[in-house]
Parts: sequence; C-alpha cells; structure tokens
Amino acid sequence: MWTPSTGPLPPKWSGRGQRPRRLRRDDKHKPISVEELALSLPKRSWRRIEWREGTAERLSSRFARVRVRVAHRDYALTESRPEEWLLIEWPEGEEKPAKYWLSTLPKNITFRKLVDLTKLRWRIERDYQELKQEVGRL
Repeated sequence: MWTPSTGPLPPKWSGRGQRPRRLRRDDKHKPISVEELALSLPKRSWRRIEWREGTAERLSSRFARVRVRVAHRDYALTESRPEEWLLIEWPEGEEKPAKYWLSTLPKNITFRKLVDLTKLRWRIERDYQELKQEVGRL
C-alpha cells in the first residue's frame, strides 16, 4: 500500500532515447504491507463502532480507516492508481488486526457508514445462502 503522503516515483529520463513512461520504486521509496500500515497508525485513528444488533447485544469492534493507493505491480503502470479506503478491523484482545477491506466508496463517506456497508456484505451472503437452501427444497 502507498499511504496518503506517498506514491510511486515518476519515470526517470536520462535525456537520451525514448522517454520512459512506467512508474518506479527504489530502495528508499517502497510501499508497505497493510499490516505494517495498521500497526503504525496512531491510537487516535482507532474507533469502537457498533454496526448492528446481534442475538444478545449490539455487535461492535475497533476500526481504523485510511486513504491508500494499491501498490500491486504499479511499476508496470504509467499512472498511479486512484486513492481508496482501507478499512481495518482490530478486535479488542487480538494481538494484531483481523480483517482488511478496500473500498471505492466516496471520500466524504462517514466512518460509521463505511463500517455499516462493509459489514452488510456478511448479512447479504448469509441471506443468499439461506435462500439457496429454501429454493432447493421445492
């Protein structure tokens, strides 16, 4: 991942030959892993957010979000990828973050709405599975 203040280097041209077009990296200018990014975030980046009613209580966890650029094979590209949301879940008591999601939702989305929409996916998949079982019984 490239953090908000970083990104791949522009092409380097020696002044001779055809101008290179591909982005580049060097030893001092490299992307970092999502886990490394999550562990480096300040304490104020993490918030406890509830997203829905569970069977016994409201479901909640600790989350952080940050704008990033995906770095996968960007040295083969001519332009940087657009920024996306990286949502990180780090439940209390766990030694490191448990889940990571990338999202192309708008930059101005609220933190709570980002978590709600991300967690909604699980419910949709669960409903779909139950529906398949019911249809199969006909």
